Amino acid sequence: MSLTVQEGIDQLEAFFGVREPVAASFLRRLYAAGQHEALVAAIAKEMRLSAEFQLSTVSKDTRFRSHHLARTDSSGHGVEGIEAQVLIPSDLPLFGSPDLRRRPITVLITPAFRTARPDTAITILAHELSHILLHSLRHPERESEALTDLVPIVLGFADIVQRGRKVTISETTKDGATQTTTTTYGYLSDADFSFAIGRVDSLLTSRQVAKRAVVEAVASLRAAARRGSTLLDKFRRLKDHLDTTKRHVRSSDAVRVVAIHATDYTAEIEAAMRSAVDIAERAWSFVEALTEYPKTTLAALHEHKGECARAASRLDRALVELSADVSMLKRSAGMHYRFRTALAGIASAWRRCPGLRTRDA
Repeated sequence: MSLTVQEGIDQLEAFFGVREPVAASFLRRLYAAGQHEALVAAIAKEMRLSAEFQLSTVSKDTRFRSHHLARTDSSGHGVEGIEAQVLIPSDLPLFGSPDLRRRPITVLITPAFRTARPDTAITILAHELSHILLHSLRHPERESEALTDLVPIVLGFADIVQRGRKVTISETTKDGATQTTTTTYGYLSDADFSFAIGRVDSLLTSRQVAKRAVVEAVASLRAAARRGSTLLDKFRRLKDHLDTTKRHVRSSDAVRVVAIHATDYTAEIEAAMRSAVDIAERAWSFVEALTEYPKTTLAALHEHKGECARAASRLDRALVELSADVSMLKRSAGMHYRFRTALAGIASAWRRCPGLRTRDA
C-alpha cells in the first residue's frame, strides 16, 4: 500500500464514513448453523454492497492466486492454505449500479473454512467482499491487500476482526512441553492494526458524541413542548374561570387581563410549540436509526442540534410570558379555586400511583 494507514483510513472514511459495530451475534449464528451463503449476503448488506453472491466449495488442494486473506506468520509471510477467495469479474459494474445488483459474483471456500472459528470466518469473508467494494468503486489502491484489510475496520467489523485475525493453538509435544502457535489473518502488522483500530474508534466516538448531543437536544425540546402544553391548558382554564366568575381584578393587572383576551394572543406561543415539535421530530427521524457517519452526516447532526437550540430558545421566551400570565390569573382566581385545583392535582396523582393507596394498608 503506497498510502500510510492513516491516509488509507481517511480515504475510506471519505468514501463511506465510519460505521457503528455490526450485529456480530447474528453473523456468528449464521456461521454456526452452516448458513454460509446467508452469511455472505448478511456481510454484504452490512457493507451496503448490493450484489448477488454465489458460494462454491473447492477442494483442499486448490491454489488461490490473488485477492485473498492468507494466514501470515509473525514476519508477515504467508503460511498454510488460504480458505477463501472472491472471483472479481474483469468487467465488474460500478458500486451502486443496477448492473452490480444483477451480476453474480462467486466466492470460493475450501473445506477448512467450515472449521474456522466464527469470528475468523467472518473476518475472511469481510476481507473478500472488501475487494469487490474497492474494485466496484474503482479505488486507485484497490489492488492493495493492506488497504483491503482496513475496509472492514471502517465499516463496523473492527471488533470481529480484532477477535478473528489471530488464532492461537497450544499443543503438547512428545516430551510434555507446551508449544503455542499463533497465526494471523491479514496483511497489517500488529502495530498498524492497533493504530487503525484506535483511529477508527476515535472517529466513531466523535460522531457518536455529536449524535448523543442531538438526541439530548430532542429530549429537552420535547420536554419543553410538553411543559408548554400543560402551561397553556392551565392558562386557558384560569382565563375561562375569570370570565365566568367575574372576579375582581387588581388595577395593576387590568391592562394585562385586557391583552390576554385578544383573539391572537396565544398565536406566537402555539406557533413556537408547533415548531418545536416539528423540529424535534425531524431531528429524531434523522438520528433514530443512524449507524454510519460520513462527513455530510456530521454536518447534518450539527445543523439539527442548532435547529433544536433555536427552537428551544424561541419556546422559552414564549413560555416566560405565558408563565407570567398564569401567575397573574392565579392571583385573580381566588383562594377557593386554587384550593380546588390543588385537590384535583392530588387526586390525579393518586390515580396515577396505585401504590400510594395501599402503602398504609
